[in-house]
Amino acid sequence: MASELRVTTIANNAGTESVDTTYVINGSAKAWSNYNQVTPAVTGSFNIASVTDVSHGKHTVNFTSSMADTTYAVATYVRRDNDGDSSAAYLGSNSTDSKTTSAMKFKTNYLDGGTSANGLTDYPENGHHFMGDLA
Repeated sequence: MASELRVTTIANNAGTESVDTTYVINGSAKAWSNYNQVTPAVTGSFNIASVTDVSHGKHTVNFTSSMADTTYAVATYVRRDNDGDSSAAYLGSNSTDSKTTSAMKFKTNYLDGGTSANGLTDYPENGHHFMGDLA
């Protein structure tokens, strides 16, 4: 039997700190994933059905529960191998890639000196955080 707890504020035991539940509900990530493109494997996730390895340097994150619309916000990061060079990595999405309520496409680029893209590359850790309303 399902139950529901309705509260307007959540407080610590001492009652000295509290937060309105609106901030908890609206300020929480609705989905996140940690993805290893090299293996490929999802190494941690919440509300992620799967991550599809599309091709070298490209992947699609698929949600378990869809977002309400396509105006959700996304924060990403990529971690490269520690090989000592000063180049950077970029994880993002093209404007031509579809951002839907059920999935989002990503690509990772190697940046020479941090300024110019030198091609798609697989990296050992890609993080995705999705903020918005669920359908």
